[in-house]
Amino acid sequence: MSSERLLRKMPPMQPALCWKALVVALIWALPLVALAADAKPADTDAFHQRIKPFLVKHCDECHGAKKAEGDLRLDTLSADFGDQKTADVWARVRERMRDGEMPPPKRPRPDDAEAQAVLTWVAEQTRSGVRPPVMRRLNRIEYENTLRDLFDLPGLEVKELLPPDGDAEGFDTVAEALDISYVQMARYLETADVALDLAIALGLQPTKPEPTKQLLWPQDSGDWDVRVHDGAVLPLGPNGPDPIWNPETGFIDKSIRLPKYTRRIRALASFFHADSAGQLRFNSLRIPVPGMYRVRISTFTFDWNKGEYLPAQASQPFSLTTATRTFGYYDAPPNEAAATTITTWLEPGEVFHFNPIGLRHGAGLQQKGSAQWKGPGVAVEWIEVEGPIAGPWPLVARQRLFGNLPLQEWQAESKTTRPMRKRNSPILYSPVTAKPMEDAKRLLHDFLSRACRRPMPTTEVERYLPLVRAKLDDGATFEEAMRYAYQAILCSPDFLLLRIEATKNGLPDGFALASRLSYFLWKSMPDEELTRLAANGSLNKPDVLRAQTERLLNDPKSQRFVDDFTNQWLKLRDINATQPDRTLYPEQALEGDVAAYLIDSMVNETRQFFTTMLREDLSVANIVDSEFAMLNEPLAKLYAIDGVQGAELRKVRLAPDSHRGGILTQAGVLKVTANGTTTSPVTRGAWVTTRILGRPLPPPPPDIAAIDPDVRGATTVREQLAKHRDVESCAACHAKMDPPGFALESYDVVGAWRENYRVLKDNRLERKGPAVDPTGETADGRAFKDLTEYKRILLADQDQLARSLASKLLVYAIGRTLSGADRLEVDDLVNRLRDKNQGVRSLLHEVIQTRAFRASQ
Repeated sequence: MSSERLLRKMPPMQPALCWKALVVALIWALPLVALAADAKPADTDAFHQRIKPFLVKHCDECHGAKKAEGDLRLDTLSADFGDQKTADVWARVRERMRDGEMPPPKRPRPDDAEAQAVLTWVAEQTRSGVRPPVMRRLNRIEYENTLRDLFDLPGLEVKELLPPDGDAEGFDTVAEALDISYVQMARYLETADVALDLAIALGLQPTKPEPTKQLLWPQDSGDWDVRVHDGAVLPLGPNGPDPIWNPETGFIDKSIRLPKYTRRIRALASFFHADSAGQLRFNSLRIPVPGMYRVRISTFTFDWNKGEYLPAQASQPFSLTTATRTFGYYDAPPNEAAATTITTWLEPGEVFHFNPIGLRHGAGLQQKGSAQWKGPGVAVEWIEVEGPIAGPWPLVARQRLFGNLPLQEWQAESKTTRPMRKRNSPILYSPVTAKPMEDAKRLLHDFLSRACRRPMPTTEVERYLPLVRAKLDDGATFEEAMRYAYQAILCSPDFLLLRIEATKNGLPDGFALASRLSYFLWKSMPDEELTRLAANGSLNKPDVLRAQTERLLNDPKSQRFVDDFTNQWLKLRDINATQPDRTLYPEQALEGDVAAYLIDSMVNETRQFFTTMLREDLSVANIVDSEFAMLNEPLAKLYAIDGVQGAELRKVRLAPDSHRGGILTQAGVLKVTANGTTTSPVTRGAWVTTRILGRPLPPPPPDIAAIDPDVRGATTVREQLAKHRDVESCAACHAKMDPPGFALESYDVVGAWRENYRVLKDNRLERKGPAVDPTGETADGRAFKDLTEYKRILLADQDQLARSLASKLLVYAIGRTLSGADRLEVDDLVNRLRDKNQGVRSLLHEVIQTRAFRASQ
């Protein structure tokens, strides 16, 4: 939206916010539009002589004046490939003819040579078309990551301050879904303010913070605040008899004794009632400043038998969390204590929670007391927190904002009350300068070029200088004046927009290409090496681009890409949208830490699986079927696979009869494609058709009612779907999407294997209801009896798997729908991949080398 239109839509605001928004709006100079492009005229003679007669002969009956299936009329389709909509229709026609979907398999087939001539003509015309470049704004994940990397604040969390992003083509990186509104701009101002507050507060520390080490033991001067709930968490004293909580009396039961060495290490045992939520909180930890800290916690597992301490046979899982974050899941080893180490960003005031998530005890514990309990327990020996871990000094945040300007203790002045930042220390420091406007110009130039990912001319810098001068004239400190200018930059189009611009020689602008690559694989701004290669023009060289792609993929920041792409491509971000019905799936209706452990394991299984495919350049065939899975103990139990213990996900070779393999049978995918009560072949089938096979489906007709789940077992889903398949307007789509859905019916709402549906009879659960029928027939008449046979059908066309994944990656990377020319590039890419085993890493390299990625035109 242009600045003028933005201003017209602004409602009344508070004066302070109003003038800020006005400044930002005036800086906006570029509307979010696509740039114009030319196309080569189509070969109209060939169209009228060969193509039009072919359409009349083979397509008019279904897509003509009398009938237009799918609202597609080919009798009126022109040969104007310069019109983007027309070109896109031709691209779809070519793809459906290529895949044998049009004409439909049961209708008379055209002569192969005749059909190939049409395909060749369409391809030739399509290649001449040029899709105009687009620019888009950063989505909220990219905005947060950019601020993190700009100021070197890895723990900054601000994306929840921004409105949710729209999506198109399944991704929130597509320009047409990323609009800009008054609300968006107001939130960007607030978010930039929060980020600057932390960056300035840390950056203006006068001396380098010395790392400290805090070691906490249970019962040391009340260091550990223990919440006791239904006998959930029990402290063991360092001296004398070991106290155990007796829930019957509400007092400590001193008749129970543990081994002497347990008293010496002052352990804390955790006993859990089935409905308890026992946690151990480390309230006495003091985090002096935000930063990276090293946390170590020593734990072990033991067994308890009605007052007798016994050696444990297996480890027990636990998690470390705060109120808003889960750091991870770890194992307390049996009998002998061992330390678990994590390195993470911590904020002052954050409180650690230790959660022994695997201990879910029976209700009898509450009535009988811990003396009667028989089962495992977890002991915590100590926790150690060290930091902040040494980094560059002065901090990156200070260098970015105020360079090497000296600091002095801040003194209140007549026209300002305090610096625009929060600080724990009672003594505040501010930068000082004898030449404020000269230093402002220098600092703004450096910051603007870095933040906006390209060299900025002096004219751009001078647009922000009046903001600094106005604040100084009003009596503000130099720090406060610069802060307002920085806030405006972080809401400006140069910061918020990503765009690709071709130079005179047809190559993409190097800085824009560097941004596209880094926001694709890192979800953030380019680093210094990418910027240097963009500046000297070498990033446009294919071998340099490949080397940089490898470097970015090997960097830990590429995990951002894996997490975000799988979240959107496979809908994993909807993992908590539904929960298993308590009545039908009582064993899966988990709550609290146990449910979070299993659900997080589901999501991480898919992420690590895709990471393994990417790291080892495994074939796209592994999406459908694989000889391995990434499993930990809770997933292995869900899948009925023996021999997997512990919280760590690891590569496990699958037995032929495991019913697992590939992404299709992973619990996270199967959960997001179910509603928690029943499974729907339509939902799962549509998911496979669109997201794995890359074949679009039109929306259902508005007058067709949805299928209501029958939990009483009177009718099966297959029987209910038969009514839809008999409706002519529904039959074609159901023929495509129902088969994969039927094949996946052997998996319940959380992905567990089943042979029968569950139903309710007289309000009671009947686990063996009607038998599951996983048989089906594809649209082209190939029958299958179960998922194993359906997988073989899918694997017979691995080109389509590669084509689909490449298309998804390209849309995600370039921020727009694919044109016909883009789809032809994808076809060429797939042809080249056959010699590379269709590896996922090779595929990603080829996507980045396409013309569509490098120039978006």
